[in-house]
Amino acid sequence: MLTVIADKAVDYHGTCTVIFKQPITTKPWLTRTALVVKVKDLPVIINWLQREKITIEHIFDY
Repeated sequence: MLTVIADKAVDYHGTCTVIFKQPITTKPWLTRTALVVKVKDLPVIINWLQREKITIEHIFDY
């Protein structure tokens, strides 16, 4: 699972599953999104997030 911070609506394609979206209270134009990503898909999704200039907040490793 990983969380990202974005200032736009993002289509995360089929490589991951969105489990929640949460507005950032102090910056209402931003949204935190939690994504479930298979380990084998991490390089693809991380590269895509970087190209889209979406901030990776945290990668959970449990």
